[in-house]
Amino acid sequence: MKEYFYHINPAIYKAEPGLQTIFRTTQLSPYRNLYCMIPILSLCFGLGLGLPLLWLAGWHLQHSVGLFWAIGGAIAGAAVGSLFFILFLGVLGTVVSIARGLMASTVVGVASGIMNSILFCVILGISQSLPWLNVETQPGVIASFALSFGLAIGIMVGVTIGGVAGGIVGLVLGSTGSLIVGMVFSVLIVALSAIDIAAEHTGIVFGFVFGLVAIATGGAAVSLVKGIFSSVIISAAVGVAVGFSSTPAVGLLTGAIAISCSLRLPFYIIELVWAGCCPQKCNLAAWDELLVIYLPGSRQQLLQQIQQDFDHGVIQLCYIACNPFQRWVAQSALKHYLIHHPSPLHELHGLLTHPASHAYVFAPLSHHGWLHIPAINYVLLGELHDRWVNCTTDPSSRLFEHLIYQISRCLRNNSQTPLTEWARILFQLQLAEISQQKLSLRQIAEIQAIAAQLDSYPGGAEICQMFDVIHIFLKGDRLAPLAETVSHTDLRFLRKKDALNPPALEILHQLQTIAIDIYTSEQTSRVNQQAALLRTTNTLNLLEEKLDAHVITPERILLRQVIHHWQHLVCIASGEIGNAQLIQPIPNPYVIGNPVTGSLFVGREDIMRRLEELWLPSQQVPSVVLYGQRRMGKSSILHNLEAILGDRAVIVDFNLQVMGIVNNTHELLYALAIEMYDRLPPPLTVTFQEPQLSQFMQNNPYQSFLRFLKHLDSVRAGRRFIITVDEFELLEQLIEANVVEQRLITFWRGLIQTYPWFIMAFAGLHTLDEMRQDYWCPLFSSVTAIPVGPLSFSAVQQLI
Repeated sequence: MKEYFYHINPAIYKAEPGLQTIFRTTQLSPYRNLYCMIPILSLCFGLGLGLPLLWLAGWHLQHSVGLFWAIGGAIAGAAVGSLFFILFLGVLGTVVSIARGLMASTVVGVASGIMNSILFCVILGISQSLPWLNVETQPGVIASFALSFGLAIGIMVGVTIGGVAGGIVGLVLGSTGSLIVGMVFSVLIVALSAIDIAAEHTGIVFGFVFGLVAIATGGAAVSLVKGIFSSVIISAAVGVAVGFSSTPAVGLLTGAIAISCSLRLPFYIIELVWAGCCPQKCNLAAWDELLVIYLPGSRQQLLQQIQQDFDHGVIQLCYIACNPFQRWVAQSALKHYLIHHPSPLHELHGLLTHPASHAYVFAPLSHHGWLHIPAINYVLLGELHDRWVNCTTDPSSRLFEHLIYQISRCLRNNSQTPLTEWARILFQLQLAEISQQKLSLRQIAEIQAIAAQLDSYPGGAEICQMFDVIHIFLKGDRLAPLAETVSHTDLRFLRKKDALNPPALEILHQLQTIAIDIYTSEQTSRVNQQAALLRTTNTLNLLEEKLDAHVITPERILLRQVIHHWQHLVCIASGEIGNAQLIQPIPNPYVIGNPVTGSLFVGREDIMRRLEELWLPSQQVPSVVLYGQRRMGKSSILHNLEAILGDRAVIVDFNLQVMGIVNNTHELLYALAIEMYDRLPPPLTVTFQEPQLSQFMQNNPYQSFLRFLKHLDSVRAGRRFIITVDEFELLEQLIEANVVEQRLITFWRGLIQTYPWFIMAFAGLHTLDEMRQDYWCPLFSSVTAIPVGPLSFSAVQQLI
């Protein structure tokens, strides 16, 4: 059901709680079909099961039956289920989360609708009367039963959700539930007394239905363990309440039946018989996700399934691992399989890369759950080295699950081998990636020591060599010596045909190719060195994208650390090459004047051709930075861009010497929006509203500018907008003066990456690495640097 809700509309499933989101669900046909299905399903079951039971009851009691009253009773019962559905969806969907409201309300609505529809169909069909709210006969019993039922609902929901929200929701649902149950029970108790139904029979039916509904609601709306514990406790409380409102014997009977149904004993008996008669048909431990008690033979059956068909066996293994009561079965079978397999490393790698192991161990129902509920492969790695993994999102569920783990610990396979130590390393690597931790060289050395113990396994030598190479790739703190070391490293093991992890080895091979390119360029001119560093930057960015797509988590974190380390060294090396040029401008005795255009603009054909090559492609194109001394012609290049790009691009002049006279970030982004609006072709300004200063001053300026870009994207008619930012060093002065926020730089970087048609062309005195503050690094790691030097001799002749 969670999968159904999620695939209808993931945005609604993850949305914040609120009535507006609930009303949004009514606009989608799958949700409307579900809402209509609840009363229809309740009515169909009520008539389909109620009428045969009505006939049997009438025959047993030798009492006439009324078909009209039976149909009316089934409709009334279905209406009660719909009331509970609306109640739970409205309260939980408004206070807790939409997903939890949908889950709990659907289960409660269908279960209570079917239960009441059958009860009303049988009882009213026999009594043939409608004692509506006739409480004169037994008002104390009705009040006690209604209050006990409402109290049970309130406590169960409150414990299930937890915290202040749980108390509020439990109070609302409990009080409202008491009113509904009181109204329903007032009808039933008079009808029951009229046809002389024994109280014990009522207690049996009520305990049976309440126990099943409680565990189904708890298991669907929260975690299975918390649902079991809360439903057992509340079932006992309901038994006491029923005993108080009736007799102790009836209460004890009701509570015992409710607790047994909370543990799903009726289904367990059926499954036990089925497993004994047809042991090879299917693994019921994987089929029944709410199974509490161990089914004999399920561990051996799972082991055989993995041995016979690894792909199918892993799917069954993942289903069982999601159930904390049966997780020890998955751990024991998996560990036994890996220990006795001739190639356990290959099988473990196959498990970690299997799509089924990437699913959540428990489908999230809240924003906190999306962030903290682990994947199944992460849980299995923890189980392999005998470590409990928290799969919950609240303290009470954590306590219950840890208790179950401790109880079942003696049933697990606790043998220790080099493979379990390796599982511990993979678990720590995955944990480091989740928490975004950087591994130290000491930790990597520890990984090398554990990997060396795998040499006796097939594929173990490859793992050991791979981590040795990664350690080498991370040791250097200077690019040139590191490139020399890496270029001479023996990586012949990368070319093995039966490699354990080909994507990771391919990335190592490409990193060595980068190192060879850098090492070779060290013996050439600065121009060639800069070109090699530019190629390295582009290749490292592509490798990181490939890393996320093709390499699994344990190796991914180390390879990403290598890539980031090399990117940092490339940034330093680029700065060292740039420092060979003069950082400060040389005083120039010649007054050149304003930027030139037309025939006076000569000698920059190479730069203009370079810009045209960069910006002609129709896909993602880079932003650029032009840097050089004053009076080199940077501003003239920016002013002549329109001549080479024509109407394919809109050039927006955003000179910070003029536009930088602002008081805050709000005014700066508003000024940029106005400049872009003013550069629109006249036909577009008719349909496109001019941005208002109040929109930027009264609201978040970043969100206001994003909204402006989204509207502009809809009318720009394929044109690109190139924002030329001259004298961009002035922005650093504004940041240091606390006029403009530092995060503006990161915001611009995000715009460049999100909108391919939004391009920025910076011009200034400094190279990227000469900027004094670190906040420039995120922006300038995404742009292409183009130096602007003095004119050539032939260009000077032409100009003169």
